[in-house]
Amino acid sequence: FLGCIELLSADIYASRSHFILELLQNADDNEFRSDDGLTPTAYFHVFAGNAAAEVAPYILVANNEVGLSEADVAGLCAISKSSKAGKSDRTGRKGIGFKSVFAVSACPHILSG
Repeated sequence: FLGCIELLSADIYASRSHFILELLQNADDNEFRSDDGLTPTAYFHVFAGNAAAEVAPYILVANNEVGLSEADVAGLCAISKSSKAGKSDRTGRKGIGFKSVFAVSACPHILSG
């Protein structure tokens, strides 16, 4: 299955850096609380890694959304099963955008809540 995702991701996105746009788009499409007074925020932090400590370089992408729903998780794990389908106010609705991370990572991690 992982090989299929990598192939799909590489085929759809000619640039390996396209995942940055996809993750930013996902942050824009997120649900944010309106009653906490916080401005919706997303940030990218690049960690260089540490060869001596055997820590590989990585990118942390975070935002202050309300968290993933069960439908969101299902959409991330499937192809063409976006939880944003039918929502005209969302940029991404095809269910393949997040998969672009597989062009640069064999093991992305998601934390929510």
